[in-house]
Amino acid sequence: MTEPDFAGAARVLVITARVPSPVGPWAERRTAQVLAGIGAATAEGALTLMAQEAAADPERAAEFQRVGVEVLAVPQDWEEVLQRRRMEFTHVVATDLAALRRLDAALWATQPQAVRVLCPPSLPFRDVGEPPAPGGSRDDAAGHALAVRLVEEQVAAVVSGADAVWCATERDRSWVAGIAPGARTAVVPTAIRPGAEIPFERRSGYVVLAVPGADIAAGHEDAAVLAARRLLPELLARDPNAFLRVVVDDPVPALQMLAGPGVELVAAGPDPARWVRRSRVCLAWYPRGSGAAEAMAVALDARTPFVAAGHHLADAGLGQLAEHAAAPDPAAAALAASRLYRDPVRWAGAHDALQRVAGGERSPAVAGLRLVRACADVGIAPRPGGGQPDRWPAPGAEPTPRPPRALVAGSAWSFVLPPPGAPPAVPVDLDAWGWDVNEQYRRWLARYGPTPERLARLRARLSWLVRRPTFSVVMPVFNTEPSWLDDAISSVRAQVYPHWELCIADDGSSDPRTVEVYERHAAEDERVRVVRLFAQQGIAGASNAALASATGEFVAFLDHDDLLKPHALAEVALLLDERPDLDLVYSDEDKLDPDGTLSDPFFKPDWSPDHLTCRNYVCHLLVLRRVLVEELGGFRLGYDGSQDHDLVLRATERTDAIAHVGEPLYTWRKVPGSTAAVADAKPWAFDAARRALADALVRRDRPGRVEPGLLPASYRVRYEVRGRPLVSILIPTRDKVEMLRRCVGSVLERSTYRCFEFVLVDNQSTDPDTLGYLASGFPGRVVRYPHRFNYARMMNLAAREAAGDLLLFLNNDTEVITPGWLEALIEHAQRPEVGVVGPRLRYLDGRPQHEGTIIGFKGGHAGNVDHRGFWGMGDIVRNCSAVTGACLMTRPSLYWRLGGLDERLHIAWNDVDFCLRTRQAGHEVVYTPYAELFHVEGGTRGIHAHVDDDTFFEARWFTHRCLDPYYSRNFERLSTFQLRP
Repeated sequence: MTEPDFAGAARVLVITARVPSPVGPWAERRTAQVLAGIGAATAEGALTLMAQEAAADPERAAEFQRVGVEVLAVPQDWEEVLQRRRMEFTHVVATDLAALRRLDAALWATQPQAVRVLCPPSLPFRDVGEPPAPGGSRDDAAGHALAVRLVEEQVAAVVSGADAVWCATERDRSWVAGIAPGARTAVVPTAIRPGAEIPFERRSGYVVLAVPGADIAAGHEDAAVLAARRLLPELLARDPNAFLRVVVDDPVPALQMLAGPGVELVAAGPDPARWVRRSRVCLAWYPRGSGAAEAMAVALDARTPFVAAGHHLADAGLGQLAEHAAAPDPAAAALAASRLYRDPVRWAGAHDALQRVAGGERSPAVAGLRLVRACADVGIAPRPGGGQPDRWPAPGAEPTPRPPRALVAGSAWSFVLPPPGAPPAVPVDLDAWGWDVNEQYRRWLARYGPTPERLARLRARLSWLVRRPTFSVVMPVFNTEPSWLDDAISSVRAQVYPHWELCIADDGSSDPRTVEVYERHAAEDERVRVVRLFAQQGIAGASNAALASATGEFVAFLDHDDLLKPHALAEVALLLDERPDLDLVYSDEDKLDPDGTLSDPFFKPDWSPDHLTCRNYVCHLLVLRRVLVEELGGFRLGYDGSQDHDLVLRATERTDAIAHVGEPLYTWRKVPGSTAAVADAKPWAFDAARRALADALVRRDRPGRVEPGLLPASYRVRYEVRGRPLVSILIPTRDKVEMLRRCVGSVLERSTYRCFEFVLVDNQSTDPDTLGYLASGFPGRVVRYPHRFNYARMMNLAAREAAGDLLLFLNNDTEVITPGWLEALIEHAQRPEVGVVGPRLRYLDGRPQHEGTIIGFKGGHAGNVDHRGFWGMGDIVRNCSAVTGACLMTRPSLYWRLGGLDERLHIAWNDVDFCLRTRQAGHEVVYTPYAELFHVEGGTRGIHAHVDDDTFFEARWFTHRCLDPYYSRNFERLSTFQLRP
């Protein structure tokens, strides 16, 4: 067979959701490997990667560009880019199904000559949830069978729109061929980068890969639990000194609980294979999903013998490695693994066999050649000798477009309607707190504050510190009331932690009483240092002068009329001793009334970057590594009044080593004209903050604008909506047609954003009016699910039918209030660092029903929260642990990367579980008050018991030990924002 000259003619366009990583999650790794093979088989510059989130991964993009791959970061409409480059590509390879659907019409219009290829990650359908256990409900089994059938129909439709399908394994190829018998399919090799050889005697332990721990569909999490609980006892019985490594990225509590005797949790890092290379045997005992084949690919790379179920070996085309095959039960697997682990001769034989397989079939040297052969096998290779493909038009000739083939039955709905009328009025007279927070705080201080007993314990703990950093406390001074300045300096000198210096910069004070106070303290304590400025430089300039005299490893900031609690620096020092990598630490704060009473405690959330763009919630106490402050150039002149907000914005762009001390360590003094007394007392300071935020948007390359927020001294950063993304609105329903009509009608009548489609899942509706509306009146597609209610499965089916760039889960018992609600959600959902965004939901009487979800709330697993005015938390955009699935927006690429909703959670917690997995995968969950809807919770079905879901959720997330990072540990879990007694 003559090899085709693939490099001579092909110009390949690869469409994906994000720039893939060769050492990232398996789908990304496989995509990166296939791209590497394509790049090796084509001429330099002939491969173009168009990634929707390329701008978020500049380092990965640079890696591809260094090897001659063009990477397009597409901030605008993809259709516009394709139009500019029409008739350019010979092949279009899709590795992301959602992107392919979105661009289907544009591809036919601009690249009709191109051969269309689906790549393995573009078909995220192999695992349609777990089938019900034997003996379970027949209706559950029928529902699962329906889901499988609908998925197979969709795969057949997708494949029919492609010229070829490249599969990762022979099993996948057979599956696709069985669904679409006429499809051209081939198994495409991936380039495996060989790792360093480590001999048997320098290796130890078994290893199982639970990477990514967030991927439910691939079964990584289950594989680790199975290996630790069922295989390890058998292994230890044969070798008491053996141990199991569980390689994780960010483990859920279910994996964290495995750590103990015989089990070691290790961080995957950028190269998970390094742990496989250090281990003697890799356990690929995956109960389901694609995890086993992927784990075995890593083992091949590391030349580490592995043990897997026989069918997994067949899937990977490694059936000849019978030495590694084990009967499908834990005892047989443990026996095979222990033989390899204890016998150097047997282990060396297996290692050599792996080396032959990997060297002969998977090495980078032959990857390009095998990829070219795979292209020829599916009939898409260019003509020999560098000629053009059959469908490539003659120069200057206009091609004859092929008729578009619909990827999915139905069409996308977008609406252009007249401007909506005024939304219904929302009552503003909300419930008051109903309790005295300051009285509670006084009781809390008496028990948990810096009592003499607690300070004595702290002094004892400080003697055990390994590291004792010096804190430079920076204080600008200008004509301060002498008694206030005396109190401020005395609060520093009273610190139980002794390693500090107080750096005072006098900004040209003319009051001799102010000068007398700090000179007296400087004479009494050599740690008090003073710099006098005889020309006023403002807050920022004076603070910089104080910084210039600092010598400590860390700097802390104290206003000249405020106070540090006596244990403030001690608590920060203890935290830094545990986490020496930290660059920024902040604490909670309170205020001092004129009568000397402490009041208004602000118990802050842990690090919340979106909260910071609404206001400087970090504020005081703020501690920064001095080297970082110097690198940033200190405070910027011209930002007086918000110079600290500007500094924190710039600092957190350089570091994510941030921590929060969850108790008030800093006291603001309420003095006339201060923001501690009146929030909007200094309008010039708020203008400085607005400019600081606008500067941050420019530095971060996030187009947008800064507007006033809903609260005094707060802001709204409005990110620019890129292009006109199609929003797929997914609605579950059952009867109650009037409720559904009200929901759909409110979207149509009140939404100012018009590019959306409806996909509805009907679960056992029998009402004639409802059936009539769905048959002829509903403006979208309808998916029938006539089986036992399983919200997760129903919404997964709807998501697979969706053609949008964004998915919006919307209950049928909701009603739109704010016309700009979709824009408010889209602006955050498009941000690559954000995974999920949710709105504020209200009861019909106007009371908030949902302003975010708190984990472990009200004695349960999670609960929706009305913040009841606590520090305006309901009126700002902020990060939270979860939002409710009653209205939740996400990107389809991320949704399927995380396995969708877990169908083992039939009724409850599937939305919370998805949000927690989103955060675990490194993405933020955002709440916005600028999208508001009414919500009648349980309006369709009422409230159902969900004991099985409770048990599963508890086992995975271990919620009775799980503290919500955005809800202070000082609050009770049974009542909202009640301080614990």
